[in-house]
Amino acid sequence: MELLYFIIASFLVVIVPGPTVSLIIANSLKFGVRAGLLNILGTQFGVIILIFLLALGFEFISPFVDQIIKIVRIFGAIYLIILGIIAFKSKINLDNNKSDKYSKRFIFQGLVVILTNPKIFLFLGSFLPQFISLDRPISFQIIYFGLLFV
Repeated sequence: MELLYFIIASFLVVIVPGPTVSLIIANSLKFGVRAGLLNILGTQFGVIILIFLLALGFEFISPFVDQIIKIVRIFGAIYLIILGIIAFKSKINLDNNKSDKYSKRFIFQGLVVILTNPKIFLFLGSFLPQFISLDRPISFQIIYFGLLFV
């Protein structure tokens, strides 16, 4: 029964669109497919960073997770509000497919949005350890499963 609850929770976490999906869709509509793909590249870099942080500091940060999440949530909310204001002030041009001069910006946006979203860190922190074997080094297993997740 617990496995069923875990599967349902995992499914709900994955299907609920968050700020990352919103950013990718908004930039894809405004700047073209390339901008969305660059956002995805930035988010995947962010997920890899989170996986390595999880692997390196799993035992160290566990007592401080509540405080870390509160701080990250505040900064993430501020950043998303700023992105929202920028999006509302700008006009969508569906014919615009030129994002060359903004490439680094799109990657950075994706990176910041994923790193300030506590949902992915909590998900990885609760999902990946389910598959860890105590017979092998834990950090390497977290990295292995995390990279498979990416």
